[in-house]
Amino acid sequence: MQSASQSWHDARKLRLTASTAKRVPKRNTTDPQKFLNEHLYPTFTGNTATLHGKENEINVITLMKSRGHTVEKRGLVVHPDHPWLGASPDGILDSAQLLEIKCPFKSSMSLAEFLGRPNGDIKSLGDGQYLICPKGKDGYYLQTQLTMMCLGLQSCKLVIWTPSEDIELEIPFDKHYTDAQVQHLQNFFFVHMLPRLADDFADKKIHLCPTYLQMFNA
Repeated sequence: MQSASQSWHDARKLRLTASTAKRVPKRNTTDPQKFLNEHLYPTFTGNTATLHGKENEINVITLMKSRGHTVEKRGLVVHPDHPWLGASPDGILDSAQLLEIKCPFKSSMSLAEFLGRPNGDIKSLGDGQYLICPKGKDGYYLQTQLTMMCLGLQSCKLVIWTPSEDIELEIPFDKHYTDAQVQHLQNFFFVHMLPRLADDFADKKIHLCPTYLQMFNA
């Protein structure tokens, strides 16, 4: 599993990523150090909900293959023009589309209940139609858009899966939205994160694994 690789963790530590972008402070009045402390020196190592999601990704990948798709796994993908930004896709469908997987944790919660949550990221429009909300509290839209950008893909299939049912949403790449988000993230990286990285490297607080360091000495 890629999340078990120390070099994968180190590569993500030095960058902003699609999955952490939602937590990057948006207001100038918000102290950036809280986010940076959590990003550079995380104490959260997972819980029952995150383990549930990781364990069931393989079920969704198997499901997609049974529906006639090929699924390619990738590690961390760094944007070619913005090396401070990366994304770890759940998969690439048919060599052409991002696959993003979400597995609601509560086994007692039906898919309809999950979609009906206040401030949820996905809303049901009826007749099997669904809408992903750009301002959803979990940041699904931002994550999928940034991941598509890093991969150079124009669409994403978002699969919401439970053991008894699932839905698929087609999400097109939204360049206008993503460009605005990248500008904000880039400003944060160069104004706050890069100086913090430089200071912590100088103070020998950040330690990278030998495997990751060898990539630069090869």
